[in-house]
Amino acid sequence: AELPDGLLTWNLLQIIQKQLEQAGHRTVLAAALKNYESSPLLSQLARQERARLLFQAGRASRARRVYRQLLLSRAADGIRLEIDPQLRELFVADDADAWQQTVRDCGRRLLGAKRLRAVFELSVQLRTLGDVDVAGELLNEVVLQLQSRPMQPALAVLAVDQLRQLKDGRAEDLMLPLLSEPALADDPRLWRFAAQVADDL
Repeated sequence: AELPDGLLTWNLLQIIQKQLEQAGHRTVLAAALKNYESSPLLSQLARQERARLLFQAGRASRARRVYRQLLLSRAADGIRLEIDPQLRELFVADDADAWQQTVRDCGRRLLGAKRLRAVFELSVQLRTLGDVDVAGELLNEVVLQLQSRPMQPALAVLAVDQLRQLKDGRAEDLMLPLLSEPALADDPRLWRFAAQVADDL
């Protein structure tokens, strides 16, 4: 079967990338990958790999700009972010403050797009990666929004479980409204979950 238009060239570029050792060659390949950033199928991958090559070529400032723009554009569109651990590590090694500001700005854009669950998922992801402070800030925003808006039961349960794991007393504060939800109040699983939350805090 033939590959869709552009994919064959993309695959060849990926093979070439693995063979490159000189910084100058990586810079040239990074420029070539820019041609794929307008492709709906390859845009995210192209930007990620372009940033990676620029980091490897010693063009850290430019690499940070490329990866930051990718994350911010996806957040503004309300798309769930999937942070590349290696790119995050390279970004932090070059400018940790700039990384913290980038993910904060991503959180704000997701909130602006009314993607509260994506903000929560970003918070969990950042905590796993070691960005505990920003993760906490985003989780605080999620909790605040859940407390001040109409109930979102599925997200509230996820937030309660995260707070429970963190031994955060706000888990019980979020749990109580869930137990009052007419559609949930008679579900024994929810009451068992509430008992587990109380035991773990």
